[in-house]
Amino acid sequence: SPVTGSIFWFSIPIVLPSSAQENDTMSVESEDMSPQGFNEMDLNSTEQMLSQTSIGAKNGGNVREAAGPEGDDPDVSRSTKKRAIGECVATPSDVNPKIPATRTKCVLVIDDSLTIRKGIDKAFTRLGFEVTQAENGLEGLQMLKSKPYDAVLCDFLMPVMDGLDFVQQYRAWEAAHRSSFHQHIIGISAHATGSDAEMGLKRGMDKYIGKPIPLKTLKEISLSEEVQECSNKLDEEFQRANVDQWQSNLSTVPSIEQRSSRVCLVAENSPEVVKTLIQCAESRGWRASVVTDGEDALRLLKMRAWHGIFISDSIYPLTGASCVARFREWEGMNRVSRQNNIYLLGENHNASANCILPHGFDGVFGKPINPQLFLDLLNNIALTENSETEHIVVR
Repeated sequence: SPVTGSIFWFSIPIVLPSSAQENDTMSVESEDMSPQGFNEMDLNSTEQMLSQTSIGAKNGGNVREAAGPEGDDPDVSRSTKKRAIGECVATPSDVNPKIPATRTKCVLVIDDSLTIRKGIDKAFTRLGFEVTQAENGLEGLQMLKSKPYDAVLCDFLMPVMDGLDFVQQYRAWEAAHRSSFHQHIIGISAHATGSDAEMGLKRGMDKYIGKPIPLKTLKEISLSEEVQECSNKLDEEFQRANVDQWQSNLSTVPSIEQRSSRVCLVAENSPEVVKTLIQCAESRGWRASVVTDGEDALRLLKMRAWHGIFISDSIYPLTGASCVARFREWEGMNRVSRQNNIYLLGENHNASANCILPHGFDGVFGKPINPQLFLDLLNNIALTENSETEHIVVR
């Protein structure tokens, strides 16, 4: 007689030993990325979670510290200790939760194959990276100019702009605009010959890897000395920017000295010009905040009112004129009071000349900076200052 009854299907996950991981030959050519290459990582996380849960159960559901050599009270919970420490030492994230405590590492993947991009994306995401994708060299070039990355993986053969033209154009731009940071660029290809790889290195690539790329190789790239060096430099820059924003939000009620001190914003990428402006401003009791690109200038313009703003026409990737134009558009929709005293710093401008001002600016000031003329400008700003500009009313 035929068999009757219900049929049930079960799926049982299998955890491979570490030796099997080392022999894993899966490549990023596969559309379906399996997590086998990361089982050890996931297993360690699971064991740590189970260990913490076990400790919590033994103490009635509240995770507690054991008594230390100093005779710490074992009944003091970890959360209580954390609050006590937080009362003594503040961090940017404590003052403003919107400010991240650490920077997320990022990778740019440039390849015309969606399968390759998705495969590398999944692998680096599992390694803790944020991945940006570009489908040709021109799109990748625009993305790389807008921000540096911990690593860049670029295909050789692509439509619109191939990998060789991409790296050559970027290295030329990098030498002129971002010379203090060498972007680590890795060429990848399944069809490039030995002469192609050699040409890539001559154009500016730092390394060449053939496709398919094993997961083990991608992990080695993430831990390589070159990528770590890029990460360290980007971390330092992130911390400097973070601290500047943190300090600007530390106090919601400024002291009498702070209220009486005038503050100016300087957006300029010439160290000589910045030095002159800061020296002049400080000699008149002003405080200066300095940025070197238009994106940072736009962010700071939106954060507060400034007594004076001096923006160069040579900053990048967002120029001074574009920065102020975007700010005026945002200002019209979000503020009631207009920000005054925005001056354009230009090579061929004269502060006393009659000229047509770019949209959004209140004046121009020529470079090289004449210290006496700049001091006179600061004095005029102070004399004509409207006390209401210290408090912008937000709609």
